[in-house]
Amino acid sequence: MKRVLLVLCVVLLQNVVSAQENVRVLFEKKTNRLIDLLNEVERQTDYRFTYDASAISIHSRINIDNGNYQLSELLQIVSNLKGVKYKFIKKSIALQAMKYYTISGLLTDAKTGETLIGANVFEFSKQVGITSNAYGFYSLMILEGTRKIEFSFIGYKSQVLDLSLSRNERFDIKLEPLVVEMEDVVVSATVRNANISQIPVGKETLSSDFLNSVVTLGGEADVIKSLQHFSGVKAVADGSAQMSVRGGSYDQNLILLDEAPVYNPSHALGFFSVFNSDAFKSTDIYKAYIPSKYGGRLSSVVDIRTKDGNNEKIAVSGSVGLLASRLMIDGPISKNTNFLIAGRYSYAGHLLNGVEALNLSQDLSKNSDVSFYDINLKLSHKINSNNRIYLSAYTGRDNFYYANIDENSAMDWGNLTSTLRWNSILSDKLFVNTSLIYSKYDYSYILKDDSRSFDWTASFNDINLKCDFDYIISDSYNMQFGAELSTSDIMPGKISPRNINSNAREITLKSHKAYLSGFYCDNNFSFGDAFSFNLGMRYSGLSSRKTDSKVYDKAYSNIEPRFSFRYMVDESMSIKASYTKTFQYLHLMSNSALGFPTDIWLPSNEYIKPQSSDQYSIGIYKNIKDNTIETSVELYYKDMNNVIDFIDNSNIFLNENIHEQILAGRGRAYGIDFSVKKLLGSTRFMANYSYSRTLKTIDGINGGREYSMVYDKPHAVNLSVMHRHGAWDFSASWTYTSGGAATLPAGQFVYKGMTFLNYTERNGYRLPANHRLDLMATYTKKHKYYESQWKIGVYNAYARHNMFALMVKSDDYNVNTMSAKMMYITSIMPTISYSFKF
Repeated sequence: MKRVLLVLCVVLLQNVVSAQENVRVLFEKKTNRLIDLLNEVERQTDYRFTYDASAISIHSRINIDNGNYQLSELLQIVSNLKGVKYKFIKKSIALQAMKYYTISGLLTDAKTGETLIGANVFEFSKQVGITSNAYGFYSLMILEGTRKIEFSFIGYKSQVLDLSLSRNERFDIKLEPLVVEMEDVVVSATVRNANISQIPVGKETLSSDFLNSVVTLGGEADVIKSLQHFSGVKAVADGSAQMSVRGGSYDQNLILLDEAPVYNPSHALGFFSVFNSDAFKSTDIYKAYIPSKYGGRLSSVVDIRTKDGNNEKIAVSGSVGLLASRLMIDGPISKNTNFLIAGRYSYAGHLLNGVEALNLSQDLSKNSDVSFYDINLKLSHKINSNNRIYLSAYTGRDNFYYANIDENSAMDWGNLTSTLRWNSILSDKLFVNTSLIYSKYDYSYILKDDSRSFDWTASFNDINLKCDFDYIISDSYNMQFGAELSTSDIMPGKISPRNINSNAREITLKSHKAYLSGFYCDNNFSFGDAFSFNLGMRYSGLSSRKTDSKVYDKAYSNIEPRFSFRYMVDESMSIKASYTKTFQYLHLMSNSALGFPTDIWLPSNEYIKPQSSDQYSIGIYKNIKDNTIETSVELYYKDMNNVIDFIDNSNIFLNENIHEQILAGRGRAYGIDFSVKKLLGSTRFMANYSYSRTLKTIDGINGGREYSMVYDKPHAVNLSVMHRHGAWDFSASWTYTSGGAATLPAGQFVYKGMTFLNYTERNGYRLPANHRLDLMATYTKKHKYYESQWKIGVYNAYARHNMFALMVKSDDYNVNTMSAKMMYITSIMPTISYSFKF
């Protein structure tokens, strides 16, 4: 009897299932709301829905393609997209909200233990995902039941897990590096479709592939020089590591090394940047929308992170080149502690002298003494699964004597930074990073072989305490918030006689003390697949005083709103726009466009107000050929206030009242950036074009008429091609930049026995354009115990004499005679280097 009843139950169940499968619904998208879909099912079938409207968002949007669906198939799609369970009860369909659980953890490299920044975590059924933060932490809310989760990162093997979730779970995932055995296959350097789906407009990520393919002077891979190949980013002079982003001056770029600000990012007067490529891990540049966690600069943020160090084995890598040599060692100290130390030393002066001996350049001196060094150190310690501490430090120093700039003087300068960082996972949804940061920049100008023989020294010290929280509230809403406090000590200048024969007297300018604060909150929302936006707010403030005074010169505080959104037109196209307001409280006093080490930093005070900027940006992004080719066009407009400039015949050298030499007014910058990139396959290319203008209007300068800034270079083109064939990589790049604006004297006059220059129009002279072709071939070979690489290239292949600086100088024998001379650094320059990795 029991067997008969069981057979009857099975038959009845099969009939019910069969009846459900035979029911079909023709869905024609007349609306995107869930309630309308349910009504359509009820209209076409005999089934009726029951549900708790307070638990299910029946008026929320749902994206389902038109089609003729089986009822059970349609309900399963609804279940996956909206997180509801369904159950047939005769002619009723009961809907019940499903529970959400959180998976979280750290994503790391299985070979080295390095945390992976920007790795992807994706859940298939609901088509939701998230990327790991700057410390490798991820958190994703997914529905109960069995779910398929993919963990992926470019250059690594993806992991797919089938998880049956009934509670919150922690999964620390180690991804294996992808080894490509086939020839002529190149792993993509970026996440496919990332340019379409990521929210910020104007954000670029520098990949290690592109970093190593860019040809630079001496063959040195260079972070800042590589960034100059992106649209909207221009070198302030040919070959310089100082850069102008969308028309801004180089001091308007916030450059961070492991969260520590770097106040002078250049070596050898800009020929190299201070960032050792061996220790490079990731670099992001924000040109338009700047997240509210960053503050203090108007134009851009460059966020550079160094490697944490190998926690699996001791690894050694290094290189030897024409201008510099590098060595890096990293590995474990104990089970939970690892280290990294990297060093670089340049002997560029010897090469410059050799080039002069070969008569390859008219402007190089046999007596050049140019050298520098860099040292990066990092220690990482895992306290437990939820807490880690990091100590990173950098120091670098330059010695520079270049007779063609000034045969009677030399310069020394250096940076020192350190960051003590504590990462803590407070819960599966809340992550906190606390950092104590120290940054120092000091420099000296040495006047020698003269009766005025003296040393001029100056320094800038900065201590910063900051705390940043990442709070993942749901898969459609997360928040970043935090605070920072910093204090800056600025000693703008001191003169000391070099010997007893010097007629210079000791002079010390008054030092400045500045206290800066910032509090921020960024809210990131998404609505369905189409709309995402960021809403941010930052409060910033500054109080400053001279160190010999207990009275503050001036206190400022400001609100800095930020907003950006992204609309997905389809899977291959999006529209993004943003508005960003920023304030800058520190100012670089420089009357040169090159960024000399002797430029002076000063805080805002009663005479110098904070600079401010309102930037509006919009961009259209379209991928073609299955996302293998990325195209974009971005328009922007910047309105700037309290931008400063110097009066004619200004004197800023050891001037206690430097505020009397400057005036402030308004500025504006606008432009359009075009970009085309092919990032897959054996041949890759990148083509960028920018048209931009940058203008100032300041009462008392140029007769109050609008004039060009020195960074006003209307046209810029960057073309790069990279091809891989077996063990060989070939790359070529061509750059073109319009000449900047310059002020040249129309004459001179003598007043009370002193000669002054007579200027007619500020920045009214247009300098010649710069353009250059660079070529490089790289051969990589894997040996039994190590990997070696040769790089052979040509910098400035067709020997273009691009202007580096314009020098206006009096005649040595007749001070009333002035002459202007355009100086270039080099003509054609071969490059060769050998690197190794154990």
